[in-house]
Amino acid sequence: MRTNLPREMDFVHEAENAARAAADFKDVRTSLYIPKVIVATRRVLIMEYIQGGRVDDLKYLTDWNIDRNNVAIELSRIFSRMVFINGWFHAVCLSYSYGLVSMVNCL
Repeated sequence: MRTNLPREMDFVHEAENAARAAADFKDVRTSLYIPKVIVATRRVLIMEYIQGGRVDDLKYLTDWNIDRNNVAIELSRIFSRMVFINGWFHAVCLSYSYGLVSMVNCL
C-alpha cells in the first residue's frame, strides 16, 4: 500500500498505464476499448466520454440485445490476457464495475 497507493493516485501514471494497455492490445482482436486521455495531471484525469451501459445492468443488455454470455467471455479473455500474458492489468480499463461498459457496437 505504501508503495503502490501513491502511484495509483497519480493520474499521469494512470494515463501512462492506459497507453501501455492500449499498446498491449493494439494487434489483438477484441472489443476492449480504452478511452482516449484528454488531460492528465497528477491530480486530474479527463478521458473521452463513452456512451454505453454497465455490464451488470441486465435491463440495458436485454434492451440492446447484448448477449450476457458474450460479455462474460470477452471480459474473461481480456482479464486473462492482461494477467497471464501481459503480466499486469490496468485497473482504470477494467477493474471497477462502473468502469466496465457494454457498448452496442462492440459485442
